[in-house]
Amino acid sequence: MQIKNIRESHHTNKVFQTIKQMRPNEHKNLLKFLKSPYFNQSKKLTHLCNAFIILTKNGDDNFIKEKLWAKIYPSKEYNDIGFRKCCSDLLKLIELFMAAEIYFADEKKVILDKIEFVTEQKIDSLYKNIIADHNQLSNSGNYLTQMDYYYYYQFERKYHRLMNFDVKMNQKLNIEKISDNLDIFYLIDKLKIQCNAKIQQFISAVEYDLNDSDAILLLCKKFDLFKHPELGIYYYSYHTLTDGENLNHYYQLKSILEKNAQSIPQQEAIEIFDAALNYCIGRVN
Repeated sequence: MQIKNIRESHHTNKVFQTIKQMRPNEHKNLLKFLKSPYFNQSKKLTHLCNAFIILTKNGDDNFIKEKLWAKIYPSKEYNDIGFRKCCSDLLKLIELFMAAEIYFADEKKVILDKIEFVTEQKIDSLYKNIIADHNQLSNSGNYLTQMDYYYYYQFERKYHRLMNFDVKMNQKLNIEKISDNLDIFYLIDKLKIQCNAKIQQFISAVEYDLNDSDAILLLCKKFDLFKHPELGIYYYSYHTLTDGENLNHYYQLKSILEKNAQSIPQQEAIEIFDAALNYCIGRVN
């Protein structure tokens, strides 16, 4: 009876289940992460994680807690509370590893935090390095997504503070860049919401009170929609949804898509092209 309880315990072990769902390259990176004393100072937890990974590689669906315990504490008698504590601590480190993987994969987040650090600590010798990193990243592509505009807004805000513009006189500041990037980020998001609301109205006949539509569309005209293609895509998508009889909206949308199709992130491109195709089907019908 005791053996049965031991063998069934894996069903509730979150660490084992989490590691089973991770890919082999993530297993390798996780072990590197755990071996770093900056994040983890317990070699026992690294050994426990490696034992779980080996079980996963072998295709095992079961494990016996006493055997795992013996791998990390060979001279200690099994302690269930101690084993649960080790699993809990390991799970927290795995969750931190997941966050680190996402964080370091996003160069923009790293740059924003670097500029924050050097500004707080006043490390002026690194100012040019941070700006050079930003400029190199900025020149890597022409198509800007909504989140790119949010990044540029944040960067310009931090750059304003870094250069201490608030106390400099007789110099044109980067206030316009801050304002424009924030506006475009906001407008794209509002247009996405309004397009989604219109689609839901068509599907389920549910009404949404979005009484700021006119103001949003008016503000969009401040910008060149072909120089800011994502804004143009959702601007003309909204008009296509609300004024489908005016074919000019569709042709403007098509023109922007043709010029930027290869640069649009895949999932977003699928949604946009599906919407355009559905409009075409509707017109044909």
